[in-house]
This record gives sequence, structure tokens and C-alpha cells, in this order.
Amino acid sequence: MKVEIEYAPFHELINRAAKALASRPASPVLAGLSLRAEEGALHACAFDFEFAVRASASATVGEPGSVLVSGRLLADIVRALPKLPVTLTTDGARMLLVCGTYSYTLTSMPLKEYPSLPETPGTIGSVHAAALVSAAGQTALAADRDETLPFLTGVRLEFGPESLRLVSTDRYRLAVRDLPWHPSDPQSSDPRISEPQPSEPPAAGSAEAAALVPARTLLDAARLFEPDQQIGLGLGDGLLGLISPGLEVTLRQLDGSFIRYAQLFPEHPAGRAVVEVAPLLEAIKAVALVAERNTPVRLEFATGQVAVVAGSGDQALARATIEAIYDADEPVVIAVNPAYLIDGLGCLGTPYAQLTYPEKVRPVVLTGVAAPDGEAGGEAGGEPDAQFRYLFIPVRASTQS
Repeated sequence: MKVEIEYAPFHELINRAAKALASRPASPVLAGLSLRAEEGALHACAFDFEFAVRASASATVGEPGSVLVSGRLLADIVRALPKLPVTLTTDGARMLLVCGTYSYTLTSMPLKEYPSLPETPGTIGSVHAAALVSAAGQTALAADRDETLPFLTGVRLEFGPESLRLVSTDRYRLAVRDLPWHPSDPQSSDPRISEPQPSEPPAAGSAEAAALVPARTLLDAARLFEPDQQIGLGLGDGLLGLISPGLEVTLRQLDGSFIRYAQLFPEHPAGRAVVEVAPLLEAIKAVALVAERNTPVRLEFATGQVAVVAGSGDQALARATIEAIYDADEPVVIAVNPAYLIDGLGCLGTPYAQLTYPEKVRPVVLTGVAAPDGEAGGEAGGEPDAQFRYLFIPVRASTQS
């Protein structure tokens, strides 16, 4: 193999592929990064059985060939190189990398032992990369980090006829984000390639058009794409595919059935409050300083205000009062893990937050609003941002002060 490639595409190529390298590989060869040179292009692949990346970049190929080298080492080397063209050559069991006055000799790994990467499934539509990154970030925060129940560590993607929905939960909170996407015309061919797909992908809006994938992996995968790109979405054979020119990513789906979450959202809320996000976040972080680990803060709503309270009379106590729109006849207290509330508020992307709840204040739904009054949406609280909803289960409130 002999390849010449500019620094910028080589740096991007290796960094993209290295994202799929296993931190604790089940086999030594899975620590390797596969490089393959063919006419006009250099391809880099990495795979850990759950997450696969195929990246390509234009290159001058003097001699085609393939090699498998230590992925982490190569990624570290690339970050240390000067911004000059790179030459790669192989000689038996070694690969020589030359960049300006820098040269490295890497020992190759047994390429024949490297597993075959899964086929990227056929596309069923496309979504804007920046929107997918935003949605994956908003929902990943509500996924469980304990792998006792693996399906709770995932984000469920539901491919509807008009919108793509991402949902996650750790049983104590739930995040839902809807974003626009472009389902494929069932009569059109897959835009990636000209040859037929090995299997017919499910149609958007059908019962099969859904995927449950690891939350953090989805976010990492979405971040590999340029923000202004359209990402093709592939579905089938237990895989989710993310596809753009020069980059294909596959994620293996998680086993297990996702919870039925639609009935958790109250159809007719009994109460509502609207608070400015920035001062509420500031108050929660300040009063939570006196809260012991895993103890809640209390939001005590009364006419025109909300008091954020932590602690109790026989311990440290903190209280901050800020303005709020709350016009119910009776005060209400919502007690919640402060980290859960901080996460939800931080994802709204709007200046005001609206909290709605049923009769017994379980659960509470948090949404974003653009204005505190009727100027934006024609009713108190303005028009809620229906694209993102964050639901949490309050804990039993202590009234000691």
C-alpha cells in the first residue's frame, strides 16, 4: 500500500473512525483501525460489535492495499503531526507514516482476524445533522446509566410519517423530542448506492419503523457528521444506520421492549406555573448546596412567586424566592431531585419554563415557552414548545422549614 493524503482529511478520517474503538476490546484485533487504499480514496474502519464507523477521504493512491494498526496509537500520532501532507506505505508487517520531518513505523496487526463489519441498512429517510445532535443530547440525559436493564440505557427512535421522535427514560424521568425529517419515497432507490439493497427497510410510519439504541453512542455517532449535512437514516436487521457521503455509521439495537409512555402525559392538567429559566436555575443550584446527597429541593408555588427550598429545620436550610406566574387557588409543593430539574431546564432552549401537572402533582411535565404571558401564544404562559417535553416524578415533599 502506498498513499498520499492531505493533513486535514486524514486527521478527520482517523478521528471519525477512532470513535468506534472499544475502550475495553473483547479481542485484541478490535483495538485496531483498518485502513484500505483503493483508486482515489483511503478508507478507515473501526468496529466493536455494537458501533461501527466507515469513513472515506480522497487520496492519491500509488499502490492499493490494506493494513490493520493500533487505533489509539494512530489517533494519538495524527493529533501530534504538523499540518502537512501525509504518506503511508506498508512493508510486510509494518506501516510507515511520514509527515514533513516526522516519521513513525507501526507494527501491523493480523488483518485476517479482523471481523467483517455489518452491512449498512437501507435508508428510510433523512434528517438534518444539527437537529439530530440537539435531539440526541436532550434525550440522552434522561437515559439510565445503570446497565442492569439495558433497554433503559437507550433512546428509542420512532420514525413517523411527518416527524422523528426520540424518547428515553430511567423510570424517574422521561424526555421526548420531536424533530422534522424527510421520509424516503418508497419508489425511489437508496441515495447512497446504485445497486439494490440486500433487504427492504421498513416504511416510515409503520409499526416496525422504530429503533432502540444506546443513548451515548447515538449522541457520539451524530456528532461525527458536519452540522449542516443531511444524514440518511437506515433501519433493518437489528441495526440503525447513519449515512452521508464519505461516512457510514451503524449502531446495533438494544434488546427489550420500551415502556408505554404516552399515558404518562396528563390530557387535562390541573395546574400550571411559568417561571423564568435563568433565575430558577440559579436558585436551584444555590439552595442545593445545603441538600444532602439524593435529597430533593422543593418548589413552593404561591400566587405570583415560587420559593426554592432545601434542607430542614434541624439541618442546614436554604431558601430563595423568585417571581412566577401561578394563579391557582391553593399553593402547591413540588419536590424533585435537583439534578433532574437542572438537566431538564438546561435543555429547554427557551427563556421561560412551564410546569404542568395533574390533580395529585404526579407526574410533572416541563416544557419551554418563549414569553411569560399571552403575548406569544395567546394565553398565560405563551405557547409551549411541543417539540421537547421533559417529565419527572416528584418525591414526597417534606414541609419542615
